[in-house]
Amino acid sequence: MRLHILVCGLAGIACWSLGVLAAGDRLRTLDDGEARDAPAPEMAVSADRKPAMLERKPVRAISPELFSAPFAAGDGGLERIDPREALTPLEEKRAPWLRLARPQTIEAGVMAFGTRRLRLAGLTPTGEDKTCPTVDGGSWPCGRLARTHQRLFIRNRSVDCDLPGADWDGEAVARCEVAGIDMATWLAQSGWAEAEAGSSLEPLSAEARTLRRGLFGDDPRNGGPDTAADSPVASDGAP
Repeated sequence: MRLHILVCGLAGIACWSLGVLAAGDRLRTLDDGEARDAPAPEMAVSADRKPAMLERKPVRAISPELFSAPFAAGDGGLERIDPREALTPLEEKRAPWLRLARPQTIEAGVMAFGTRRLRLAGLTPTGEDKTCPTVDGGSWPCGRLARTHQRLFIRNRSVDCDLPGADWDGEAVARCEVAGIDMATWLAQSGWAEAEAGSSLEPLSAEARTLRRGLFGDDPRNGGPDTAADSPVASDGAP
């Protein structure tokens, strides 16, 4: 009895498998026939639609002498105007200055770096042996005091000068700054060196003469005012 049930079950499974295989073959045959009869998608689209034509719009020739466009059709009535001014003023860029360490003061307006000398532009150096009159008819060594004041102004700091390089020979002439303060301006306004003829520092020398500063004043060692300390430039941060 059990054997009979097992044989019937196996026969049923075999019949079901054959039916599934036959149905699969039928579906595959139908799909292949429809695929052969249907047109290709690309050809169906190309038969129904035409390619869109590019719309040609007029092009304005900005610089016809340099560029040209095949679709240009005049300037369209446009007018070229001048560019507007900058919203903020452009800052002038200054080339990097050369930083020189350990300058030695030779005299007011002149420094030395080893065997080379550097003179401040726009100034007439004050010689070390220069003397100036006192109010009582005497004289005082204003040249040596001018050199001392320049040394105190530098105070072992480096100087920045508008030199193209540090390989000059002999004596060079340049503008120099210490901590952002122009040395020639400070010396002229303090009265420890006079401006050259035609220099932009001449008004400062005239002011120092009028106010009796530096070389134009009395001997500060005899109780006279140390006019360099009253200089507006010195009060901005110079020693």
